[in-house]
Amino acid sequence: MKKWIPAALAAGAVIALGASSWYCGLRAEQAIRQQLAEFNAGPAFKLELGSYQRGLFRSQASVKVSFVSAYPAFASGEQSPTLFEHAFTVIHGPILWDSAFAFRPAAFAIKTHLDAQPDWPQDFKTALVDERVRLTSRVGFMGATSSHLRIADGELQLSSGTLHLHRGDLQVDYDPSDKSMTADFNWPGLQFKSEMGELDLKDMGFHWAGTYYSPNIQIGNGDYHLGSIRAKQGEAEAFAMNHLKMAAKQALDSAGKNLNSAVDMALADVTFLGEEMLKNGSLHLELNNLPMAALQKLDEHNTAADLSADQMQTVLTDVVALFQHGAELKIDPLKAQLQGQPLELTLLAKLPVATADTGADLMALFQQAEVDMTINAGADLLAAWAPADMLALAEQSGKPGQLIVQVRQGKFTVNDQPYEFSSASNEAESSDWADDAVREAEQNESSEQDAI
Repeated sequence: MKKWIPAALAAGAVIALGASSWYCGLRAEQAIRQQLAEFNAGPAFKLELGSYQRGLFRSQASVKVSFVSAYPAFASGEQSPTLFEHAFTVIHGPILWDSAFAFRPAAFAIKTHLDAQPDWPQDFKTALVDERVRLTSRVGFMGATSSHLRIADGELQLSSGTLHLHRGDLQVDYDPSDKSMTADFNWPGLQFKSEMGELDLKDMGFHWAGTYYSPNIQIGNGDYHLGSIRAKQGEAEAFAMNHLKMAAKQALDSAGKNLNSAVDMALADVTFLGEEMLKNGSLHLELNNLPMAALQKLDEHNTAADLSADQMQTVLTDVVALFQHGAELKIDPLKAQLQGQPLELTLLAKLPVATADTGADLMALFQQAEVDMTINAGADLLAAWAPADMLALAEQSGKPGQLIVQVRQGKFTVNDQPYEFSSASNEAESSDWADDAVREAEQNESSEQDAI
């Protein structure tokens, strides 16, 4: 007598699923159009929907990519023809009926792969076969996104040689409720071999976690590493770089008004044409006391596709505002062996907090800057970099391998002795460069005549 109840429940579930999927599809289209509009606020590229065919459980769409010049002083500022049109699939929630997303609950998801355009070179078409570069992105009911970019491995025969790709993965998660973002990239690298030589890149990756305000403003911590890059010309090693590591941190001060940044970097060695150029390099660098309000104002200018003269003046004013709160640059230390010679450098450069006297006058601020720099290096390194009269002061102080430079109120001292950059020394250096250029030209001319 009540056999109709299960059938009615099943029918209701199907109707509810269809209705909710239709709603999620509508929401997906609206969200995609909004994201494209936000992206197009920048001046470089323009993205627009080429087509959007909405279905019940999934939609087929495409996006057109074109270039827009930002500055009419260099170009017309008009939109260029479409560079290419890229297709993608939108899977509707509330259940993502697609194995790529493991049938998880979500508002919607996007999946696509990079296809070579018909007019692209054949090597690009070869590299992108079989969905080699694939992107999937899942959007939660509250707007959180989880995106994954995959580069598949494979050995590819290109016109110029053989390329072996290892699988690479980039995972990015973002939650708009608190602007938190994490990004992880891991790629074992690639090898390329041709008749001319070889290129080998190994072990590249990074991790970043923090708060994302805009493409230009993020606060958080990250690290980057590169195992090695090696290039051979024939059987000879032309270039090699080993074990690059970098850690970066950006954070607001205790008042939440100024941004402080720090970078630590280490590099094991660099060789060029068999000669060791650098060994055991390390660097600690800080840039402190940049006002967040000024950074955000500068970031707003990136949304302008065209800047008038008045707007350019506003940009310059906002740039000056970056340095009005006691900006500080610190290097402590930079160390390395350069071509077998030791180098150690420390630097502290501080700008004062702007006052009524300095106002928005950047030059007035720099006149009051305090700079302390110490360089300890081999004699040949100092002779190659420093003016002769500066080296003479170092000799007089009894410290020929050390330069201690101070700047106060626009005045320089070197190893506690007053110092002025003389035009004579600059002219002498320019003359040396000119003489070298003349000698090189004469040698080249002589070589050409001998060849004839």
